[in-house]
Amino acid sequence: MILKPFTAEAFKPFGDLIAPDCGGESANQGRATKRSNLTSLVNNRDHAIANVATFRVDGKSLPFPLSLLEKHPHSSQMFIPFYSSLKYLVIVALDKNDTPDLSTMTAFISDTSVGFNYKM
Repeated sequence: MILKPFTAEAFKPFGDLIAPDCGGESANQGRATKRSNLTSLVNNRDHAIANVATFRVDGKSLPFPLSLLEKHPHSSQMFIPFYSSLKYLVIVALDKNDTPDLSTMTAFISDTSVGFNYKM
């Protein structure tokens, strides 16, 4: 699998990028930039509440076998990295008849200045 640059256009079929170059407006007497409505958070379960969680993930060296693709059919899922000097992979595939369409599997490489939100 070839690693692709993590751009908003390339990731659009899978979700939205949350990146420093998303524009914005001045806030807090010009000391901050506010960037609103960067993505849509979706949750289609009546009983669910919003949840914010953090994960610390141990890195892996390339190459490695991919043994799991997650699916969140009822909600979007956002990732905002905390570290400033690391790179990470985002591996995605579109859905086909309730299973991953492996012909659409794509791997993106990013640095931690970019977060993202998977579509439902």
